[in-house]
Amino acid sequence: MTSDSISPAAASIWSIPALRSAIADELPGNIRGKFATISWRWFVEVIRLEYNFAKKDRLNWTLDRCESKERRNIYCNAVKVIRLGGPRFSEASDLVEYWSEIPKSFPNVDRILFYDFFLGREVSSSENFEYLIEYPFDDELPLNPITPIIVKPEIPKTWEQVKDIHLRISINNFLHIVHTEHRNSVIKNNLIERIKFYGEGVSTIELSIGANIPMKIIYEAFSTLFMKDDHVCPSYMTLSGCDSDLPRLLNLFGQGISTFECDTNVYNNVTMTFEDLYYGID
Repeated sequence: MTSDSISPAAASIWSIPALRSAIADELPGNIRGKFATISWRWFVEVIRLEYNFAKKDRLNWTLDRCESKERRNIYCNAVKVIRLGGPRFSEASDLVEYWSEIPKSFPNVDRILFYDFFLGREVSSSENFEYLIEYPFDDELPLNPITPIIVKPEIPKTWEQVKDIHLRISINNFLHIVHTEHRNSVIKNNLIERIKFYGEGVSTIELSIGANIPMKIIYEAFSTLFMKDDHVCPSYMTLSGCDSDLPRLLNLFGQGISTFECDTNVYNNVTMTFEDLYYGID
């Protein structure tokens, strides 16, 4: 069916952009493509939906086979969120380089995704673009809790930065402290100060807690943090051992923590049963 095969009254209704968009939004994905052949207007609507979120390799495949410049522009203008492929990089600054190139081909893109990296822009009240970059940041609890966090200079200072922090807590950095009670006190205080040191701009915290780290000091550290400030609750926690204070810690985190894993193969570091854990959690 084409626009020539329907009545003028029906054609005038179908020509209303808002109506076409509303209908196209409700079409099942498996038949949406068929509507692209009805008319040029429907083609534009379908591409707007199908390529709103697109993978870069799929885009490349499509554009390489598109000879019409007008059609290429429709595909490119439809893209608002793009997921990059290819080898993984580890630095947030690498994503900045993509940003200078992507809008040249896809002018309406406002989000770039790449593994754990996210880069977005939006128009501010002053009609200028504001940028936000979110990226993973691996850290290990240092002996000095205010050890500087290195920020790549390639990230513009005007961009808002949000860090997804993966904090590893290992006893190895503190083995020089002979007395166990003193060592645990230092680890607890350093954990408190390190979380504070991250400051604003933290989206999520993932904890990896090594062997021989008592759950009590993790509990006491976050109890202190939660009492004084509205700090981000860890959303993910992996353990190389656990003890009877783990239920207390999980109750403290409550619904803020979505996942925790414990390596039960390290039997020397597991001093409680599953039943103890199950009945200990509120």
